[in-house]
Amino acid sequence: MATLRYTNPVVPGFYPDPSAIRAGEDYYMAASSFEYMPGLPIFHSRNLIMRNRALEVVSKQQVLTLIDYNLDIHLCLL
Repeated sequence: MATLRYTNPVVPGFYPDPSAIRAGEDYYMAASSFEYMPGLPIFHSRNLIMRNRALEVVSKQQVLTLIDYNLDIHLCLL
C-alpha cells in the first residue's frame, strides 16, 4: 500500500490563533480576524485535509465603542 503524504498549512493565508474542535465526524476551526471583516471565520472539514470557509461570526454591521483615557474611538465593523 502506498503512503500518501499531504503538505499544506492548516489554512493558507492569514488566519492566526486557530482553535479546532471535533463534533462527531466533523471538524471546525475558528481563527482570529482582528479588525478585518467579515470577522471570526469558521472553517469546516471532514478529514482535516480539505476544508471550506463555512461562515463568519461577525457578518452584519456592528459598532463598538471603546473608551480609553477619556477618548471615544468608534469602530464600524462591516
